[in-house]
Amino acid sequence: MDAGLSRELSRASGPQDALHLLAAGEAGPLTTDACRQAMQACVDAGRADLARGVHAEMLRGGSREEGPQWPAADAETSAALLCMLCRAGQVKAALGALQDFGHVVPSPLDPELPLALVRTLEATQNVADAASRYEFQIVSGTVTETAVEAVAQRRGTLWASTGGRVLGARPGLASVHRLVLEDAAGRRRALRFGTTDDALPAKAGDVVSVACCPERAVLSKDRLFKAMPPNAKPGQPMLLSNQTSGKSTPLAQEVRQGLLAQHLELERRIAAILESAADTVQSCARLHHLRSKMAGLEGTYTMRLERVKASLQWLESRLEKQTELLRAAVRVLAMVEVEVELQEGSELEARSSGIEEELTRLDEIDRLQQGWWERSAAEDEVEKLLQTS
Repeated sequence: MDAGLSRELSRASGPQDALHLLAAGEAGPLTTDACRQAMQACVDAGRADLARGVHAEMLRGGSREEGPQWPAADAETSAALLCMLCRAGQVKAALGALQDFGHVVPSPLDPELPLALVRTLEATQNVADAASRYEFQIVSGTVTETAVEAVAQRRGTLWASTGGRVLGARPGLASVHRLVLEDAAGRRRALRFGTTDDALPAKAGDVVSVACCPERAVLSKDRLFKAMPPNAKPGQPMLLSNQTSGKSTPLAQEVRQGLLAQHLELERRIAAILESAADTVQSCARLHHLRSKMAGLEGTYTMRLERVKASLQWLESRLEKQTELLRAAVRVLAMVEVEVELQEGSELEARSSGIEEELTRLDEIDRLQQGWWERSAAEDEVEKLLQTS
């Protein structure tokens, strides 16, 4: 990439601006190689936020709008961005990039079960709950305004013993809140809901996803599943999942659901991979910092510098494999959700759609990588180098 284009990219206002700058210099569709060069230019210019924005757009896989499109990000591109950020010492940005893969929103009917995997840039999406067969609308965005519209008065022992049912009041309702969410496109939406205590489940600046009952327009259509959950109204917020704090708050009465083993297993696996990849990112960044200090003392640390380089190569390969495993797990989770929406969800249909094969393949990848990561000599070498840094 020429220096002029690199300078222009570093001054881009956002991913869309960078997209048009890149597309202007390409004869055909953008390639992942060109995008990786663009992300490297952004990181070199101190624009880690822009590099992450480009990566997030690539994870979305393009849009329905006409004009230039970002190519879909592959495992190599995601791993390359993490390595770029580590080399630049941008540990916080690298850890944040791991979260771009998505956030698991629990089911409003049973928060122990996952409902869907959402990304911050996906403002609104309709999903089917595999366990209950009801549908929900998930609204995601950044909180721009918060307000407490009403707080229930404390009414003593008799009120508490009746569970707040005196005079027809809603059981357990302590306060009514109002949040305004803004999505990545700048669109705003106000949500009003009640909670069982006075604490606000999100503050201004938090990124949240709210699972709501479907709107009336959705309910009026012929649907595969019965859209309306029990004891709920169209558009009613039922659960708020705070992506910033990691906490979920039920906004409606909970109802027990059956166990959804595949979703739970994949959710646990994704969390474990993210934790392992975060450790690799921090180790990689520390070794890059150590290598930079050694390189400034020519001849003094020649032998140890070679060991650091070898360890860095091993860590970056490990990070690439962790990214591949993470993307595979996210893909299988999405396949399960699609199967639930399109099919009856029986074991036979899941097998015919390829989900069982994908789960088997994911297990094989996991086993192979576990064996690869258990190279004790390489891990011992990294640990020794980090202890001396």
